[in-house]
Amino acid sequence: MDEDIDKTGYSKLKTEALCKAFKYCTRISEVTIGPEACPSEAETENMNLDSPCSKTTVHRKTRRSSDEFSGCDFGLITQNEEEERFCAKKLLAELNKFCVIDGQRMKFAKIKKRLEKIECAKQDVERLLAKQEANAVVRMQEIQEQVDQIQTQLLFKQQQLDSSMFISRDTANKRIQEIKKQEEEQKIKEKNLEKKKLYDQIYKNEVEFTNAYSEFLNIITNFKDNKHLIASDVELATKIHGKFISLIDRCKIGEIMPTDVALSSSLQRDIVSISTKLLKEKEKLDVLFEARNKDEGIKEISKETEVNNKNDEKPVDPSHVEIDEKVVPKYNYMEKYEKVTNYLIEIEAKLKPFLSDESLKKYRSDCQKAVNLPVNAISPVSAAHLMDKLKKLSTLLQGQYVTVADKRVSASAHPLGLFYCMNLLAEKIVKQGEQVVSSKPHAAFAIAAVTVALWIDFPDFGKLLLAHFYRKCPYLIPAYWEREENESEEEYYRKLGFSYSGGTMEEANMFLKRQGGIVKLYSSIIITERKKSMQSHNHPVGLGECWRLLVAFVKLEPKPEISATVLYDILDITGDAMVRAYGIQFHKLLHVICKSYLPKIVEVTPDGMSGGPLTRLRNFLESIAKGKMLQPPKGLLPPNFW
Repeated sequence: MDEDIDKTGYSKLKTEALCKAFKYCTRISEVTIGPEACPSEAETENMNLDSPCSKTTVHRKTRRSSDEFSGCDFGLITQNEEEERFCAKKLLAELNKFCVIDGQRMKFAKIKKRLEKIECAKQDVERLLAKQEANAVVRMQEIQEQVDQIQTQLLFKQQQLDSSMFISRDTANKRIQEIKKQEEEQKIKEKNLEKKKLYDQIYKNEVEFTNAYSEFLNIITNFKDNKHLIASDVELATKIHGKFISLIDRCKIGEIMPTDVALSSSLQRDIVSISTKLLKEKEKLDVLFEARNKDEGIKEISKETEVNNKNDEKPVDPSHVEIDEKVVPKYNYMEKYEKVTNYLIEIEAKLKPFLSDESLKKYRSDCQKAVNLPVNAISPVSAAHLMDKLKKLSTLLQGQYVTVADKRVSASAHPLGLFYCMNLLAEKIVKQGEQVVSSKPHAAFAIAAVTVALWIDFPDFGKLLLAHFYRKCPYLIPAYWEREENESEEEYYRKLGFSYSGGTMEEANMFLKRQGGIVKLYSSIIITERKKSMQSHNHPVGLGECWRLLVAFVKLEPKPEISATVLYDILDITGDAMVRAYGIQFHKLLHVICKSYLPKIVEVTPDGMSGGPLTRLRNFLESIAKGKMLQPPKGLLPPNFW
């Protein structure tokens, strides 16, 4: 404790107080403080003024004190001194006590302050701990939430995985079922395709057999005076024909087997073989016949020419002119027209929903490009070029993929795609006659070459093509349609081949130009040779068709301008080939046209229309009558061009 008091300066205070007390203790002998304190000098003077007795007393007392101190012996301790010492000690003790109390107070204050600091620190620590604990609780809650979230995610992912595995298994099973179904469908499709191929082959063989048998019948008509020479061949051909008819009837009601196709091909070859044999026999007979009748034929033509040049003789009626049936067999052309037209109507009825389906608009556009681009590019620039265009069109009609503007297109992608492309191609080729051949006649032969090749490979295309030719140009049937009851003027003229734009009918010269282009293209198809790889196939429309067309045409009553146009274009294109094929018989036909049919055309032609078609036809026939040789048409492809 003393050390603490010293540190606070109380020791020094104590020393100074004691020194001062000791210093003044010799001078002060009475009490200076309190009720017993002696009065001061000033008070004594005041008291003396008031009371003389007091002055003497004080003076005495003061003097005594002064004398006492002056003669005091410090070696002796008086009672007063002892009291003073005791007071001093007591004072010191009190001072000590106060110092100790003050020091303790300061120490306690310091301790209290320290305790307060400790308490504050403790509170801070507690607050910090509480905060940390709260943070820890929050963090634990967050961690727990994260754990719960992770567990939830894991559970969800596990469920997804389980579901995915289930779906995968289900999908795999479905996929396996789909694959099996696709395989079954593919097998059915392949089976149907194989069946279709067999049907197509049977149909193709039927067409070829029918054509071959028709040729056979045409050939045997040339042996009417020598039937005994071909009796065995006729009997054999009749048996073959019966077998083929039975085969076709059996195929119509049952399954077609490959053996049936092989049998039909064999029967077709047999009938062709018989026809070939008879043709050789016919050639031998013709050589003998022509050698014998050559001079007679020339005399007959000269005689007929002289007789018909007489002005007083009437024109020969072509309906009574007998044309040798060896060359021109009887033929029902209207039956053929109705057959192909009904087929076209049937196809158009099938395609009606296909054409109205907006979802197939893009597909139809792609098919149109696949048809139009190769057809527009057909030209006789080279055999390779022509072969390329034929290959593209053949591939399309086979249902395989073709590339059009960096896109792959297949006509078989839709069940009606093949019919659509086939009909579109047939219509496009006839339009080429209207739009291209009408202005550039020499372009007809390249188009005709591709058309003949396609017609041979795709007979259904040929039927559609023929139907479109008849629809656009009924004079190739030949027919002049009469107006029916309740038929509008536009419907009637459209049926005659006129074109309308905005309700207005085209002019006559445009009509004749378009019809001439169609006739030129059709005539070019007739005289165009098959390509080398197709020489074994029959021509779809040979020169016999030209004979039938000309004979049927001149038996009809002519019409102004159109009759002269059609007749001139046919003769101009096919004349050279007909002369080389039929010789004197064709000259007879030309004689009938010149002396009988041409005057009828002149008769029905109004004044002012005598130019143009009629003039060209008259000049053509007159040049032949004068002995001018017919020339091959310009643009005709050379033999074995491709």
